[in-house]
Amino acid sequence: MEREKPSERLEIPKEPGQSGNPLQSANDQQSSNRDGSADSQQSSPPDQSANSQQSAEIEPAAIPLAERLAVWGAAAEPTFWGYLGCKVESADERQVTVALEIQPHHLNMIGILHGGVHATLIDSAMGLIAMIARPTDKVVTTNLNLHYAAPISIGRILVVAEPVHASRKTIHAQASVRTESGELLAFGTGTFRVIERKN
Repeated sequence: MEREKPSERLEIPKEPGQSGNPLQSANDQQSSNRDGSADSQQSSPPDQSANSQQSAEIEPAAIPLAERLAVWGAAAEPTFWGYLGCKVESADERQVTVALEIQPHHLNMIGILHGGVHATLIDSAMGLIAMIARPTDKVVTTNLNLHYAAPISIGRILVVAEPVHASRKTIHAQASVRTESGELLAFGTGTFRVIERKN
């Protein structure tokens, strides 16, 4: 089955390695709805039945990006992503922007934003850009490289992720964390392994 060719260059981040594709349940639901509605309509001629069956199956790549983001967002809400309070500001195949309002539980013992929060935001944003590039497959983080530039304790921060390079098996991305005024707080790169769906 032919899939979309991932972009060789993107512009930013939204989500991490995950255990499964949340779109699968959405596809199953849409397929069952279509099959159910077909029962109440006049049956297709025998020579069209095979085509009708195939058309009931929807490929994730064919689902509009806004709908995929809604499904992924709902799946991520009860996870660590939701606990932190991450929000996707914007996302497309070139760039993803994630926002976080710093709360007391995000800080370390000396009162500044915990390095693990930076790591989660950067990994998640780059992971999302990888998911957008390969919507029919799973992606998992295999390498994460971070640099911390400046501390912060209060306010709202923005993470912007961009794709750097993509092949059939791997996707490389980069991301930065900044204040709303543009001050650089942290930046990093990541490599994501593509686990292709078995037909």
